[in-house]
Amino acid sequence: MTSRSFELKRVRLPLLVGLLVVAFGLRVYSLAWPPIAWDEGWSLAISQLPFSDIAYLTAQDVHPPGYYLALRPFLALGHSEFILRYLSLMAGVACVPLAYQAGRAWVGRHRSAAETVGLLAATYVALAPLLIYYSQVARMYSLTVLGLLLATWGMLRCLDTESPAPWGALAAWLSGTLL
Repeated sequence: MTSRSFELKRVRLPLLVGLLVVAFGLRVYSLAWPPIAWDEGWSLAISQLPFSDIAYLTAQDVHPPGYYLALRPFLALGHSEFILRYLSLMAGVACVPLAYQAGRAWVGRHRSAAETVGLLAATYVALAPLLIYYSQVARMYSLTVLGLLLATWGMLRCLDTESPAPWGALAAWLSGTLL
């Protein structure tokens, strides 16, 4: 083990926790502003419909029903902009550790390079302005990024020929693909 990889392993957890805190802070800042936009109102309206209506309307559209069904429990807390957008915020923050894992899996067995790529991926996801914006909008965009990262990590773990893929990696690949 090189001294560089030892240093990265030692600071990995504090860096990841710090990135999560920063990602949360950037996303929660002004989450309740601006007022709900038209497409966010569409998310609010569809989420309140019976499941059969959600299924029918989303079958006519390009967006699957998953986001609207996931948003429904949040609406029990109220209909403010903050509450309406909080699901997107949570998905956006959850992308940070998933980006770290996907970055590590992408590099594979080269430990120090894997740590570096994982931390760079997590940093990018935490700080990228477009990903911050999508985490502040009551639409399915940040949930889509979460699904893509989950599917990528699971697929890369399943394709790793040096170690058998755990069932969790296969489940992550399939659930991320469905998400």
